[in-house]
Amino acid sequence: MSVLIPAYKDFKQERQIGEHTILLPDPPDLNKIHYRDLPKDQQFFRRTYLPNNWSTMPKDDRNEFANWQWDIRGREGEKGEGFWFWNNGKLEWMSPNHYFYCNWWRIGKVQIPKEYFSDARDVYYPFFTDADRDWHYLADYCFDDPSCGGLFSIEFRRGGKTYRMGCYQYEKVSKTHDAKGGTQSRNDTDSYNVFEKVIFGWRNLPPFFKPTDIGNSNPVTSLVFDEPKKINTKSAQKVYSDILHSWIDYGNAKEGYYDGKEQLVNIQDEIGKIEQKTGIDLLERIRVVVECCYIMGKKVGIILASTTVEEMEKKGGKQAKDLWIRSTTIDNEARRYPEIFAKGTALNQSGFTVSKLKRYFRPSYYGYLGDDGKGTFFVDRYGYSRTELAKAHLIAERENRQGADLAALKRKFPIVVEDCWTSDIKKSAFDTTRIEDQLMHNEMLIPGSSNGELHYPVKGNFYWIEKNKEAGFAPDDNGRWMITWLPPHKDRNRHYIDEDGYQNPACRDTGCFGLDPYDHRVTAYNNKSDAASYGVRKYDVLNPSMSMVPVTEYLCRTTPETMYDDIAKQCVFFGWEVFAENQKPGCVNHFIMNGLDRYLGNTIAEREDEYWHDETKKNRTYGISLSGTEARGQLMETVESYVYRYVGKLENGTFGKCYFNNLLNQLKDMEHGDDWTKYDAFVGFGLALLGCKRFTPKEEKPQLIDMFPKYRIDGHQSYRI
Repeated sequence: MSVLIPAYKDFKQERQIGEHTILLPDPPDLNKIHYRDLPKDQQFFRRTYLPNNWSTMPKDDRNEFANWQWDIRGREGEKGEGFWFWNNGKLEWMSPNHYFYCNWWRIGKVQIPKEYFSDARDVYYPFFTDADRDWHYLADYCFDDPSCGGLFSIEFRRGGKTYRMGCYQYEKVSKTHDAKGGTQSRNDTDSYNVFEKVIFGWRNLPPFFKPTDIGNSNPVTSLVFDEPKKINTKSAQKVYSDILHSWIDYGNAKEGYYDGKEQLVNIQDEIGKIEQKTGIDLLERIRVVVECCYIMGKKVGIILASTTVEEMEKKGGKQAKDLWIRSTTIDNEARRYPEIFAKGTALNQSGFTVSKLKRYFRPSYYGYLGDDGKGTFFVDRYGYSRTELAKAHLIAERENRQGADLAALKRKFPIVVEDCWTSDIKKSAFDTTRIEDQLMHNEMLIPGSSNGELHYPVKGNFYWIEKNKEAGFAPDDNGRWMITWLPPHKDRNRHYIDEDGYQNPACRDTGCFGLDPYDHRVTAYNNKSDAASYGVRKYDVLNPSMSMVPVTEYLCRTTPETMYDDIAKQCVFFGWEVFAENQKPGCVNHFIMNGLDRYLGNTIAEREDEYWHDETKKNRTYGISLSGTEARGQLMETVESYVYRYVGKLENGTFGKCYFNNLLNQLKDMEHGDDWTKYDAFVGFGLALLGCKRFTPKEEKPQLIDMFPKYRIDGHQSYRI
């Protein structure tokens, strides 16, 4: 047991699952953890079976067994112990609901290697996986959170989500007095199919987990935990003395079906498949049911919503995406949708999201019970996902697909959540195939890895060593920048003083920043946009592999003054200019007031044939104006060309080096049109690209011939000139 002590001490109670931080309970004493005496390779979850002689066992023995299982599960109003066990030398905790699901809830035949089963009976019960573990953690987290009306999870096909939700509903309702559990799906038939799976699981439970019901062995419309319809004897009356008066049912797909009906656990299944032609408003349906989970402001239950996603235009994908956006807890994402988030923040003062649901995306490579066709299963014997193998397999499956076929495959087996919103009809302003390929490639990158000079994005902050003269960079998990490359030490903070006494960036020829700024703390209608700044390395004939590579990302909402100073720090550190959208002059003024105006990229207002960095200051305009159709068109064309040349799978078989997924996702979502309000990253990046296209002046150097004396030959004589 001593070999287990380090793993016991290293058990992490705080878990990050999607957007949410989950806190697990304290582990029990070592001697109370299951499988502690088994060899490491024999430590894995094993079901506890109902004794074969159950019907003939002494009553006290049956009660002892049942009470043990009830202690794990937890009775009404109590927290169950859950199940602690060693799993290949790793300490695991199954939540009470997860244990109930894996140990007692019968489902369809599980497709896993036969050597994974410890008993033939297990083939019809859920296999322990890390993915199911995390979902149950999240479900309990949402159930206990007073400012959460439910969990909205997006998952891949055949991942067991319907069985999981049905079991969770039953587990809660079947031990609670006066509780109701309802179900809706994309249509009436599918709602019944979910209910039917609950009935199947209920029928196969041990007797001590089946509360008294009305006596219908094959419920068609509802499972009712109430007094039986017929009581034959007085003694039988005592058996049914404790009646729950609870039930589980299903309804049609209409928005108002559950209006006014209190819900402990309501299942909203396949909400991303509600076809447009039905006229069903998903957001309204969710609003109605959420209200059923709160009585007089007090939380009484939750929604468990889940889906795979169908085609965006006709089959519900758009409504699912709208709900997904409204369920975010991330401020940076919220600010992209000012029409939804009035204050630019994801949560209101009470801690609710706009939808009152919290969300979770489960990528298809996590808990994927499949194999590569060569005998390698994508989940190991202990239930841990082989994510890299599964991811590579899923990407390979896409290689020979295209068009609507590829789009459908991405939606069914998404690797990133953006796959779910892939439409058969392409409306994006840019090449979505290249962008999606790049996103897939980025998913394969390992945090901390490097590719030559380029590194996996690192969060951090720039800081002043000497104000306006010298800056430094420090990694910081809460930093405002994402960085993939820093210049060598000899090229940091390089500048020179010109004949007019101005400080100039000395590395203009190596890269450039673009900036979409803001000047006000709050914009019109109280909406908040982000400042967006990107740094891009210019084309280098001696190092083409690092040419036109974005290396810094700054997407941040802070005070305007802090943002101006941040941009100054990065410019001084890199020795680069910044091309700012100049209709918001605050940043330009900050640079001028601090003697950094030569770090401002500028354009010629009238004479395009003249050198753009006019040393006489005539016709010089700081920044770039995007007020005209021509300028906006040039920006759009520049970004479009960049995506085509440098994003996704390139002609030489390698992938592009744009590692900033925030930018890529924004480019993917962007449609043709004049409204760029939500596309700060696009503007900031486009301005950097425009700046990289500008001619950079170099200090004139004497030609080689001028270093030697010149002679004129006249006959037999030579004369020095």
